[in-house]
Amino acid sequence: GQYRRFVISKGAVGEIVADSISLGKTYECKSDGKLDTVTTNSNGKTSVELDTKVVKSVPDGRCSALGSHTLIHNSDGTLTWKAAGRSAKLRKVTGAEKIPDAYIGTWQRPLANGGTQRMTVERKPVGSAAVTLVSEGGGEHCEASVDLFSAGGTDEPLRVAPPLVNQKRSSGDCATGDASELRVTGDGQLVREFPGGYTSLTYTRVN
Repeated sequence: GQYRRFVISKGAVGEIVADSISLGKTYECKSDGKLDTVTTNSNGKTSVELDTKVVKSVPDGRCSALGSHTLIHNSDGTLTWKAAGRSAKLRKVTGAEKIPDAYIGTWQRPLANGGTQRMTVERKPVGSAAVTLVSEGGGEHCEASVDLFSAGGTDEPLRVAPPLVNQKRSSGDCATGDASELRVTGDGQLVREFPGGYTSLTYTRVN
């Protein structure tokens, strides 16, 4: 249920060459990656070592750096990622990533306390706050921003981070919730699904 994403740019040793996002059920971690070394082994495989620094944590204080990250280029075009005893295969994103038109706009669902929650989806780049949530009811007013982790493909959902509550614009407990996936159904509703499939929320379009 965890996802990891790297955006890698050209650069020299000692420079920031990677932006990394790690998405889990209850957290989002954003890091900068500084290039430490570049190595090519006898089989022609190239690997890079990155030293990462956390630049954003949702919720606050949840994230910590894993130390050195290794990215190994494979013959099939994938990258093998290794850090702190963990590993994964990363596949290159092809084509321009953008939120499909069907998602753009404002959606609404009723809350159990008699209030409403509105979700607004904007066309913004991956990694930015493309989704906002405003909940009103039960004596609470809660506003939160939600980062877009991936825009998916034709059959893929939008993956979004846990909401980050705007404390200055909110009043009440304002529970944040977990990371989720967004899908637009055939009948024109937006469904927000959570890891493990333990629940889903359905929104109808407002505009």
